[in-house]
Amino acid sequence: MSEAAYKPTVSEIEGSEIPDAPSVKVQVEGPVRTQDLPATSWAVELVQPTDSTGALKLVHADPRRKRVIVMSTSGSFYMAPTQAQANIRLAAHLAQNTSFVFTHRDEIWVNNEPGGAPDISAVVELWTD
Repeated sequence: MSEAAYKPTVSEIEGSEIPDAPSVKVQVEGPVRTQDLPATSWAVELVQPTDSTGALKLVHADPRRKRVIVMSTSGSFYMAPTQAQANIRLAAHLAQNTSFVFTHRDEIWVNNEPGGAPDISAVVELWTD
């Protein structure tokens, strides 16, 4: 299998315990500085839901995803975790020129306001290629 075709499992991405690895006892005293890991790659997704298309999937579920920024500069729209919720607009409403940051790995479905056709963008940052 080529490196490009390799898809890591969720446990590989999240890290797993290695039973044979030596361990060291640690006791934290005082504040500990932590730092977010950088994303290794990114992608852009674009969709335009209309009254005739109904809800569209903006991003697929992806365990490699660090975060996704969702926005529209051409109209308000609805976003939901399932197609069924987005189709009936049982969803969060996002106004035009507003962005929303998701830090989960679930799919995101979007739908237009009745009569609208917003251009919806998603900037996706990934932990791994």
